[in-house]
Formats: sequence, C-alpha cells, structure tokens
Amino acid sequence: MTFVLAGAALFSSVNLSPGVREDRGNRWIFAPLAVIGVLSAYLPAYTDRLDVWTIDGDCHPLAWGLLFHCWRRLAHLAGLCARPPVQRLVAIQPGHTLVTSGIYGIIRHPSYLGLLVGALGWSLAFRSVVGVLLMVLTVPVILSRIRAEEALLHTQFGAEYDASAPVPRGSLGIY
Repeated sequence: MTFVLAGAALFSSVNLSPGVREDRGNRWIFAPLAVIGVLSAYLPAYTDRLDVWTIDGDCHPLAWGLLFHCWRRLAHLAGLCARPPVQRLVAIQPGHTLVTSGIYGIIRHPSYLGLLVGALGWSLAFRSVVGVLLMVLTVPVILSRIRAEEALLHTQFGAEYDASAPVPRGSLGIY
C-alpha cells in the first residue's frame, strides 16, 4: 500500500516547483526527514516485536493508531485548504494567496502539527521509546521549516501576514 500511495503522489497536485520565489536555504531538511522517516517506519515495530525500549501501559495500541490517523487527517485537511495546493518547497507559487480561514483560522501550521502528533501516535501504537525519540528529532527540523516559511510569507504579504499573526501557531499556542 505504501508503494501504491508513493506512486500516486507523483501524479498529485503537490509538487517541487520553486515558483515565483523560493527559500533555497531550507532544502537541507529533506535529508534528515528522509532518514528519520525510514527509521520511523521500521524501528517502532521492530522494538515492539523484540519488546525492547517499549513503554508499558494498559492503553490498547489501536487507541494510539487512532490518534495517528486523526492527526494525519488534520495534515491532509490543511493541504486541501491551501491555495495553491501544498508545496514541498518553501516557495511562493503563481496565484499564491494567504489563507486565514478554515483550519488556518484556528492553527497556523496544521500540517506540521499533524505530522508531529501523527508521528507520536505511530510511535505509541508500537509502544516504542525509539519512535518517540525519532519524533522529538523531527521537531527542530520542522521548526526550521516553519521559520523559513513564515519569513517568506512575511516578505510576500507584509501587513496582511502580520495581521494574521494572532492565529496560534499550533495547539495551545505552540507552533
């Protein structure tokens, strides 16, 4: 299923276009996110199978899997609301508009929050300390991306972007 979805992503509206203006200095994030992603796909299940570095508890793994699923849907919703569709590069695309309604009226970076909470849910579904640590390693990379994105949006939209600043960056005002 993963390979089918990866193949389908090649034909989606998400792209790697540098657009009108791009922050090229932020492309470094792809390498660490790829390594963390591959490790996160394998290690949590592996440590759970070996019962090493696992978190004991009475919560059923399906509860954490549900957390993973719900928060990943938040990230998906963010992609559907964005105009133009979500880009993998920090770039201003032709026709780019600042979206401050819908999910973006509640949370400034719902896709990043969805990514982090989804990664936490995935790790906890396997009771994996290693998975939680990998999710924590993702945080500085995502924060770098957020800073680059916000700086580019500020230069593009100026006062309009500044007016949207009161929107919390995430849950409870945390990115």
